[in-house]
Amino acid sequence: MSQVEFLILIPGILIALALAEIIIYLGKAIRNKVKVYWELALLVLVSLDLLFGNWFAFYQRIQFINESYFSFLLINVVPILFFIYTALLIPEGALENDISDGKDHYLGNRKMIWGLLCLYVIGNYVTVTILGEDEFQIVRIIFIPLIGLNVFVDSKILRSSVMIAAVIIKYIQLIAEL
Repeated sequence: MSQVEFLILIPGILIALALAEIIIYLGKAIRNKVKVYWELALLVLVSLDLLFGNWFAFYQRIQFINESYFSFLLINVVPILFFIYTALLIPEGALENDISDGKDHYLGNRKMIWGLLCLYVIGNYVTVTILGEDEFQIVRIIFIPLIGLNVFVDSKILRSSVMIAAVIIKYIQLIAEL
């Protein structure tokens, strides 16, 4: 096993566990015909997209993982934050058969969910700024205060607008890269 293979184990496992938790929740909600609260459903789908984007970006940053202890920590922070965020986002009982619509869970944990999402976006921004080149960094930094604002402002319109805008901008970015 090479040094890089050894060092990518933990972030790779964390990404896989976050993905598994989201997929299990979605699968059980579909199987049990649970009408998931719309804000939670939208955020779960946006989070799934974020996870795939992070997974792809993680692959591009692997070359930096053994350059220094600082780069090792930097690369590991983003998957750790995303895993903690996912663990909080998915309602309790989702891995058993006790699946609710998630509304009470989401609204009761809204501040922590959006706070962790904000920390994840900050971590991702810092990682990309230090280890990579991205012409869309200005767009990423604009979303940090918008996501953070959701911790303090309880507005469905603000939350859904931020989620929809993030997806639209991301796919405009993907089209621009073609």
